[in-house]
Amino acid sequence: MKWRALDFLCCPACRGPLAVLNKREGGEEIVSATLRCGQCSAEYPVHRRRPTLMSTHGIHQWLAPIKDIATRLLEEAGAFFTEQGIEYFTVSTAVANRQVLEFYAGQGLEPLQTVLLGTVRR
Repeated sequence: MKWRALDFLCCPACRGPLAVLNKREGGEEIVSATLRCGQCSAEYPVHRRRPTLMSTHGIHQWLAPIKDIATRLLEEAGAFFTEQGIEYFTVSTAVANRQVLEFYAGQGLEPLQTVLLGTVRR
């Protein structure tokens, strides 16, 4: 996101001015940050140079199908690992955890990558 874009952006909830917090810059652009409204304190992420000016409710609606896929993935992985005799596994998707999203963004990784870990039963 270009710095000059702030001249044209405002809080979608109350039209208040946006301040940039926790920024990571790349040249003349904001690579990642949090935009906070000076009036209502609503926060909006900037991820991979793209601001997301969507309410928390809107973000949850947008993520709902992804969470459904993650739930099905967890069920399928559990069945697979059980068939293979693996007694412990972890399935995590970054969409469910803000800290993981921020870590991924800081590492330049895609936020929807999935990690499957397991321990083989002996």
